[in-house]
Amino acid sequence: MALRVTPLPIRQYLAYRIALPLVAGTLTTLTGYPLVGITPLPLATLVPIVIVAGLWAPLLALILATAAPNKVAGFAVMKALNSVNLLPIAAFFLPVPIQFAAGVFPTYWPMRALWSAAAGEASAVFVGAGAVVGILALAVAAAAFERRLARRG
Repeated sequence: MALRVTPLPIRQYLAYRIALPLVAGTLTTLTGYPLVGITPLPLATLVPIVIVAGLWAPLLALILATAAPNKVAGFAVMKALNSVNLLPIAAFFLPVPIQFAAGVFPTYWPMRALWSAAAGEASAVFVGAGAVVGILALAVAAAAFERRLARRG
């Protein structure tokens, strides 16, 4: 109801709400990653990986806004999303062809790209796949959010 009285059309408001966590997540990761110093990577390699990983922040916000009608349900949704987010990490321990099954999760691809870059291997294919999966997931989540808003009248 509150969104209907804002001066921005819903699509512009949604774009703003998606862009803000993406930019914030990207900047904080670019700042924090070199400070941790686990695997130093050149910025030219790190920036695309971080941008693709940053797609998770607005996706998470859209899923939460769509699936959780109240705070209690929001906690349940967050717990489920955190559990699902562990699956791509577990994929690291599987052989490479089987690992790609975790590719349905948007968080797998930036992690896979990081693993490859850290090993000195090419990571651009994984960054590209992550961008496609992440953008598709964002489009689906944004459409679901807009449908939910339309149903509420």
